[in-house]
Amino acid sequence: MLITNIEGFNLSSPLERPFGWSNGWISARVVGLLKIETDEGITGWGEGYVGARGDFVKQLFGDLLIGADPLNRNALWQGMFDRVYNGNNAGGFGGSAISAVDIALWDIAGKAAGQSVSDLLGGRIRDKVAVYATGLYYTEGEFPTRLLDEATMYVELGFKGMKTKIGAAHP
Repeated sequence: MLITNIEGFNLSSPLERPFGWSNGWISARVVGLLKIETDEGITGWGEGYVGARGDFVKQLFGDLLIGADPLNRNALWQGMFDRVYNGNNAGGFGGSAISAVDIALWDIAGKAAGQSVSDLLGGRIRDKVAVYATGLYYTEGEFPTRLLDEATMYVELGFKGMKTKIGAAHP
């Protein structure tokens, strides 16, 4: 099996009401998705930075990945890391691009083996995991009343923990 194509997609959905967090204010939810195709018709999907036009991963790693065996994940990961590490780009955009590829390669491996990725990684060790509520973003003109109402709602729903945003000046 060989990698034949890499394609990135940027998805964006405007928010009805912008919100703030410790890094500022946002008016849309944005995510980058990466699609890696193989000559056997198996497609893997990953999430991470794909660039403004969706071609960042292909530009950065295309010559390393296209034509390579997608099941040779360790060698491919090391090659990608070596490429961005020397340029001090292993964190940020470079690291996020590696993550997108890595996720897509694991997706391909699981599909090729007919197994879940958790089984490929050694199997599940539990049937349930604890979850917490993520929210409590700042919104214009609602500080702190709406945040208190939202936190109360999470408690009433049974969450044992919450992740809140701190550090930014509220409006």
